[in-house]
Amino acid sequence: MAKAGLHLIKNCILCSKEYRQSRSDQLYCSKKCYSYVWRSLHNKGGIYWKGILEKKCQTCKNIFYPSILSQKYCSNSCFHKEDNKRKRIKYRNSNKYKGNAFGKNWSKGKKFINRRIGTYSICQSCNKKFYIMPCYKKRGGDKFCSNFCRIKSLTYKLNSRGNQGYYDINGKKIFFRSSWEANYALYLNFLINKKQIKGWEYEKDTFWFEKIKRGIRSYKPDFKIYNNNETIEYHEVKGWMDKKSKTKLNRMRIYYPDIKLILIDSECYRNLKNQIGRLLKFY
Repeated sequence: MAKAGLHLIKNCILCSKEYRQSRSDQLYCSKKCYSYVWRSLHNKGGIYWKGILEKKCQTCKNIFYPSILSQKYCSNSCFHKEDNKRKRIKYRNSNKYKGNAFGKNWSKGKKFINRRIGTYSICQSCNKKFYIMPCYKKRGGDKFCSNFCRIKSLTYKLNSRGNQGYYDINGKKIFFRSSWEANYALYLNFLINKKQIKGWEYEKDTFWFEKIKRGIRSYKPDFKIYNNNETIEYHEVKGWMDKKSKTKLNRMRIYYPDIKLILIDSECYRNLKNQIGRLLKFY
């Protein structure tokens, strides 16, 4: 190699022809050689030259010709093998995954093995205990056990004027058709504690109007009340009286005159809420 002025005379890496450098980083004698090398590098199945950009794979130790300078592995399989080894070492040394086998703790369709605390939840619709993946619980997907329960809860909210659903009444989950009925159930429990009534049941009995062949043929009161004097009466919580409700009450009065039915309207309910609503923690 000889000097010629300020620039060196070098041999081309590809064709070994002598040329004068126009830049200090020039490696090829012409654009033809440079484009030939570039195309062979970037095209699959192209012609590669040996001894220029040879590298040794860090996994299988085989010699390969990289498509980019930062390439360390000859194939994707070698990269994933080395990456899995790195992950295993990381998981074994961390306290978060100590005692757990490497891999998933949950798989769809198989029996769940609870290896972590808090990987179960209670369905807000059917009150059923179910297991979920920890990542789903972080995203807020621990409310319903299935799509059926989720859609059911949405239809309740769309079709209801009084927020029907399951309410906690002294530690028990009971389904009510409105929050007014749930609050009235709290009031009835208050009366039981005061020993003013013996007990109550929600939508226990159904009264049929046998002579009616069309339209409203039955009626189911909201609450069945057991009094201390061994008598039974029924309470109906009705915030808004529509035509259908008026027809039910009128036919109940005609066909069952001996049954005592007390109507809890909006005025009566609001008076009750103003008096003991904060004490009983109404919904």
